[in-house]
Amino acid sequence: MKQLFIRIMCAVAALLAAIGASAGKAEPRHLTADSVFIKLPVDVIQVLNVSSRMDMLDYYRNDSIYRAPNLPGGESCLRRVTPSYLEAELTAVSTIQ
Repeated sequence: MKQLFIRIMCAVAALLAAIGASAGKAEPRHLTADSVFIKLPVDVIQVLNVSSRMDMLDYYRNDSIYRAPNLPGGESCLRRVTPSYLEAELTAVSTIQ
């Protein structure tokens, strides 16, 4: 679990650095929790592919909970999403914020 947290923080830092590097070249873009959730590399969230993450967000935005099948054979779902915060239940015993 600690390794997953470290990987996620590294991925978020890399995304922030990439956005910061391109900020002077184009108009600034706002970084939101849902955009980071979608753009996280598959090796950071190994149990969910990008397509499943996008489906989860689409359903959440339409006031519905989508329980996406995950790699271990269980289900993943979004618990809470705001522009600056996202909490997802990846497995029955792990979450990501």
